Amino acid sequence: MNCARCGRANRPGARFCPGCGASLVPRPPACGAETEPDARFGEACGAALGGEPAASPAAGETAARKVVTIGFADLIGSTPPCTNGSTPRRSAA
Repeated sequence: MNCARCGRANRPGARFCPGCGASLVPRPPACGAETEPDARFGEACGAALGGEPAASPAAGETAARKVVTIGFADLIGSTPPCTNGSTPRRSAA
């Protein structure tokens, strides 16, 4: 059986690809439950498995992008100016 993710040939009865670690156990698209390697239909949902087993998604592929809003407010008078009478020095460049 060839891995659906990387295409590497695997031994009969193998549950995971030694090349990329993807699951070689067929999973029905309807429920994603694990089934026997020779099953034609999902045990939990009855959906047809059809064709090569689908590889489990890589870690980053399941994450969804999220929109984040960051607010910043600079309040007037929140930081009082220096009142010790000194003036800023200019450095000679």
